[in-house]
Amino acid sequence: VSCIDNKVLQIINQKLEALSMAMIHGYWNIRGYAQPIRLLLAHAGAEYEDKRYNYGSTPETLRSECTHSQSDYFLPKLVLNTKTRDTILDQLPILGQRNDYRAKPTNMVLILGNWRIRGYAQPIRLLLAHACAQYEDKRYDFGPTPDTWTTEWLKEKFNLGLDFPNLPYLFDGDVKMTQSIAILRYLGRKFKLVPSNEREGARVYMLEQEILDWRTQQSELFYNSNFESSKGAYIEGLKGKVKSLSTFLGNNDFFSGGGLTYVDFLVYEWLDVNRLFYPELLNGIDNLENFQKRIESLPNIADYIKSEKFIKFPLNGIMAEWGGK
Repeated sequence: VSCIDNKVLQIINQKLEALSMAMIHGYWNIRGYAQPIRLLLAHAGAEYEDKRYNYGSTPETLRSECTHSQSDYFLPKLVLNTKTRDTILDQLPILGQRNDYRAKPTNMVLILGNWRIRGYAQPIRLLLAHACAQYEDKRYDFGPTPDTWTTEWLKEKFNLGLDFPNLPYLFDGDVKMTQSIAILRYLGRKFKLVPSNEREGARVYMLEQEILDWRTQQSELFYNSNFESSKGAYIEGLKGKVKSLSTFLGNNDFFSGGGLTYVDFLVYEWLDVNRLFYPELLNGIDNLENFQKRIESLPNIADYIKSEKFIKFPLNGIMAEWGGK
């Protein structure tokens, strides 16, 4: 945080002083994911209650005092609260996430690189389809044997000018980036598919991180050599997740509580993949089923799903226990 200049600190302090209620920051009585937030608040001289929850003394009571929220939501919100100018945020990427960075207009064709699967790139493809963006969907094939699975990708991996070489990646002119969530945020900003106010931002950023957690659990199952013995517990967990998701959506058309944003494509893909895995997933959950239909009926999405560009299968890599074919 040493790169924060005095002007930004003044803006932050003015906003914090204007708040009618003191901030409360809650987390376990450890550093953990909350420590970067504490550092930012300390540097800003913010008054806040640092509420700390203690772990129970046994495994059964470890989480008895509270449940986790999403730490990666708070930093973007602290920045959003300041109404900081984009010119300042350009210089301060440490504050918040890349959705606070204004994408520069470009006439160059986008390039999206990923395996020839849906995978983590599919929400990005959906967003690009909805935006009617011209882009090259570069797809890397898996080799036929475990020894050659990644051969095609490895030939290019370290020669593309990527800071953190990985799949998926995005090229937009001189912008080269990896990490699927960062790419979604970037494109959301570029194509005006971002929250329109702080309240919507709170919902979008928090849900984004929740789905990221759920997607990690999904991958852990689908690539698990003990898939058959593990899927029952995963399905039970799914039932609770979709109930929470349904409550969160409520009567809204989209998850921001306002208009369509990039996070809706992330949620749609998670629902679609898990519904293919467990067809009864949305039985009796009408608002989520209607949400899926709402996304699928967006004109450009409907055309994309019908086109040869759309990948229905495989969902996962060739080495997956489920969805790899």
